[in-house]
Amino acid sequence: MRILSRKIWRAFPELDQYDDETCKKYVNSAHAMSGRLLRTSFVLSAAFIGFGLAIVISEPERRFLGRVLSWVFTDIRFDGLVGSSIFAVTISNIIWMPWLAGAMVRDFMLERCLKKKLMKAGCPKCSYNLLGLEILQHNLQKVVRCPECGKIVVLNTGHISEQDIDPILIDKT
Repeated sequence: MRILSRKIWRAFPELDQYDDETCKKYVNSAHAMSGRLLRTSFVLSAAFIGFGLAIVISEPERRFLGRVLSWVFTDIRFDGLVGSSIFAVTISNIIWMPWLAGAMVRDFMLERCLKKKLMKAGCPKCSYNLLGLEILQHNLQKVVRCPECGKIVVLNTGHISEQDIDPILIDKT
């Protein structure tokens, strides 16, 4: 699992040879393969579940904080401070928990889309990833030779296209 604030393509060593702009285009093309409505519904569902979880967690947390703060401030009356502290914690839970749940689901789905796209660029015989290999011309067809098993894979006829092998070509078609 990667850190949410980092670029997702840096979690895949196959994309290390490309600059950030090319990787961003590759990720966007992988993201476009899955349905936008489905992704949005999963992220929103996670956010709503996070919101409900925040509300459920806030009540025991409020009770605990109330006891701790009233125990700490036994000599002086700090009812306003205790109440506002509990309110601040509850509101922060309601804000960050749905965001975190939605971000984690979005990240999981994006990673899944990228893995599918990278698997699509695999050799049909041995599943070796052909991403970044040199595209050759052979009998008027564009091909890639698998360095693992030696199979010649013809591009643009089956499941592998030129854009799957060379992400730099994504915008050129």
